[in-house]
Amino acid sequence: IYSLADECIALLKTSYLEDTENIIGFCNELKKLSLDKLEELYVGTFDVNPICSLEVGWQVWGEQYKRGEFLTEMRVALREYGIPEKTELPDHLIHMLPLLGRMDEEKSYEHCSKYVLPAVRKMIEGFKDNDHLYYLLLSGIMSTLSNQCEKNMEGVEHD
Repeated sequence: IYSLADECIALLKTSYLEDTENIIGFCNELKKLSLDKLEELYVGTFDVNPICSLEVGWQVWGEQYKRGEFLTEMRVALREYGIPEKTELPDHLIHMLPLLGRMDEEKSYEHCSKYVLPAVRKMIEGFKDNDHLYYLLLSGIMSTLSNQCEKNMEGVEHD
């Protein structure tokens, strides 16, 4: 995991020149923690606290029926774009972020704007502490997605 953090930092520094400070900060801070501490922090942040749930559909619709439809749509999209499901539900950020990268540009921007960005904003609102390790990561994701998606959404109709 620590070598992946170094790879992430190198990629961000060469490919994304703006709005990467929080993600780089996250990568640097996680390298200071043991795997046990990281797991404990993750579980305490996301599994125990539903306000910070990493499931996009849950953040957008809660337990409404529309979330079930969204889960089905995302499962189909994951198969269509060759993204293997893991133990997490298909609307989890671990699936949604790679999906955005594989969709055609317009569809990616639309999904980002309608689902992923609003969900990440709600996830961030669940943090009481702006110094929290995962706050850094999610705010970095939000900043990067905002820059990549929102500026390209002009002229795309929303529901």
